[in-house]
Amino acid sequence: MAIDDEQLDPDQVLVLAFNAKAAEEIGERIRKTAGVDEYLNARTFHSLAYRLVGAKQRRLIFDNGKGDPSQREQSKFVERTLRGILNPAFKEQLYEFFRKELEQIEQTGAGLSEVEYLAFRRSLELVALSGGRVKSNGEKFIADFLFEHGIEYKYERVFSWERRDHLNGSPYRPDFSISAAGRDLIIEHWAIDPEDSTAEVPGWWDTSTESYRRQIVEKREYWSRRDTSLIETHTGMMRGGRETFEAELGRLLEQAGIPCMKLDHAELVRRVAERPITISRMAELFLSFIQRAKKRSWTVEEMASRLAEHPDPEPRNRIFHQLALRAYGEYEQLLGAGNAMDFDDLMAMAADEVLANGAAATIALSQDKVVAIRDLRWLLLDEFQDFSELYFRLIDAIRKANPDIRLVAVGDDWQAINSFAGAQLKFFEKFADYFPAAGRVGISTNYRSAGMIVGAGNRIMAGRGAPALANEPSLEGTTIDVRAVDKCFIEFRSVPEHGDARRRDAMFFAGTPFASGEPQAKGPSITQLQAARALKECAEFIIASAWPDPKGRLNLASVLILSRTGFAYGLELSEFEQRLRWILGQHPELANPANSADLSVMTAHKAKGKEADAVIVLDVTTRQFPKIHADNVLFQPFDVTVEDSLSEERRLFYVAITRAERRLLLLTETGQESPFLNELQLDRGLGDLERSAGKQDPKVEPLQLSEIGGAIRSRIKAIDPWDMVIGNASPGIAPMLTALRAQSWPPPQIEYGLTKQPGSPVAELAWPALRPPAAILAGVHAERADEWRKAGWRVLSP
Repeated sequence: MAIDDEQLDPDQVLVLAFNAKAAEEIGERIRKTAGVDEYLNARTFHSLAYRLVGAKQRRLIFDNGKGDPSQREQSKFVERTLRGILNPAFKEQLYEFFRKELEQIEQTGAGLSEVEYLAFRRSLELVALSGGRVKSNGEKFIADFLFEHGIEYKYERVFSWERRDHLNGSPYRPDFSISAAGRDLIIEHWAIDPEDSTAEVPGWWDTSTESYRRQIVEKREYWSRRDTSLIETHTGMMRGGRETFEAELGRLLEQAGIPCMKLDHAELVRRVAERPITISRMAELFLSFIQRAKKRSWTVEEMASRLAEHPDPEPRNRIFHQLALRAYGEYEQLLGAGNAMDFDDLMAMAADEVLANGAAATIALSQDKVVAIRDLRWLLLDEFQDFSELYFRLIDAIRKANPDIRLVAVGDDWQAINSFAGAQLKFFEKFADYFPAAGRVGISTNYRSAGMIVGAGNRIMAGRGAPALANEPSLEGTTIDVRAVDKCFIEFRSVPEHGDARRRDAMFFAGTPFASGEPQAKGPSITQLQAARALKECAEFIIASAWPDPKGRLNLASVLILSRTGFAYGLELSEFEQRLRWILGQHPELANPANSADLSVMTAHKAKGKEADAVIVLDVTTRQFPKIHADNVLFQPFDVTVEDSLSEERRLFYVAITRAERRLLLLTETGQESPFLNELQLDRGLGDLERSAGKQDPKVEPLQLSEIGGAIRSRIKAIDPWDMVIGNASPGIAPMLTALRAQSWPPPQIEYGLTKQPGSPVAELAWPALRPPAAILAGVHAERADEWRKAGWRVLSP
């Protein structure tokens, strides 16, 4: 509008985005909206800096070929830098860094609310000498001891667990599994001393002391039945300090027949400091330290001064700061020696260029066209929540050179998820402090997602700003499903009548020995089974989201599958996608080949700005959403707090679920559900969902429940759901339910509505996750069986 109303040369409007693709899209929109053939001034911050500096620049490295920095190449450079400074003293410090526990773990996160503190402590991860992650100082002591004595172990190896009250059939993960000296044994580290009748579990736990004591007894019985030795340690053993705890652990291992001979110290240092996982992990941490410092324009000398003036109270953190400072200094020296610069240097040089030349500084738009800073009329900043000190320096220099330029910044603080790269939310939150006399306009309408998705996002971000409004409030055709992967049924029975189902389910094991579908003497590992179950859930959800064309063939909707990290269920995301595409390709009714489908699997961080009709979020558990580990506290010199880290994890989950336009599937695990799932409150009524999306409640007729459904609902308690269902079923259907349980059917859902609409048919018992889904109808509800069958359901009869 400004181009047209003010008769501007389009290039007098400078638009800045954080990546090349966004800049290209904005530029194309401006060309179409303004009706101009040429517009050259929509670019990234780095492109602007490059065009301002011109031939004066040093050699720019880490360019991905599109004008954006390559995090991968920069990380590799830091790895090479690190390998060059691995002298004995540096290695020794690295070893101490990995061995050091958090001494003030109980005080960490003290400023959180009770609910947030529970989520933080449940998801907190510490790093052991082996490079693996554990959940407490006690577990770290054990992991480090085993590593230092050359005892191989697996942390939280998954075992099948009989259906017990407190775990409800979820996988069992003992702390440490060991195979050594011809012996298999388990180490469990209890949070209380089982022999101390007065001991209580931590106050932030969501498990009672009584329930936890029952778990201890049941786990003891579990290993006793398997004739496997169980070594028990507990927090009471830690009161004498680490050395006392390790001495007692060594004694228990020796008693169990596991010799404990500590490895040579020099060999331990070498194993820790020189292994590839240490180099790559420390390179990522050092790069984050360097980027945060350079985004604030803090030189190595300034960084050293700040650390000296305000030393961290945590010894582990101080060790890291010394190591990172050394890496930062070496990094800068290598850049200087090669007459090279990174993108942060480029930004700093551009700000200096504008300050030096003022309004006469020019932006090279092409080989033969430039625009002077004095001629710019508008400056538009996209994704402003990702701003940092370095970007502000450049924009502030432009505004000082051209005080008449008008600035518009667009951002969403609910999508601020890039602090690891130096982004600072303070520029968004205190906009008027940095740009005096600025106005602020809220745009709360979500034009991407349907009302139910918008409502879910609002619940996650409740109390953190004005709720979003849905441009499309209708809930028709919109679904949010939460499914526990461990409950997904995979057919393994070897009897002939189940052969077809077994062979069908075998495709979910593609790439493993179980892909043939033939009976195996030994079943898959729990990890292989979990991956197969996740792939089955994803495939069935995607097929259910497909839409038929006039010929009756299924067309896949656009699908985005998101993970907290680059791995899910033991697979790299690229392999997960490859397997899923192959599985979809086996479906006979698909009109579009799976390999050409609009399907992407990526991390939640990379999904910002993307959207799809259907979104699947993998592994929505306490281990992944939120994902908090001890590394977060390493960056306190940059004003990073545990509270900030947890808030950013919440925003990341918000970004993940709001990529969906109409359909959302959240995969979790029984007993390990993310605390964010409780906040979604998906069991609330239709009216609540619409109200949370900014709309009024429709009138909803109450469901009419028959006698059996009411009885089951009223008597369900914390026991095996099958026991309660069968115990309260009528004599006519109890035998059938017993048979289904024997066939490993999951427990049914009770009083399940076919749809969320008023007057919808209701099943007394239903299995919506099965394919095809199945239901049992009783009383007056049996008269509507045809409606269920038309919807693709199997109606079971005694």
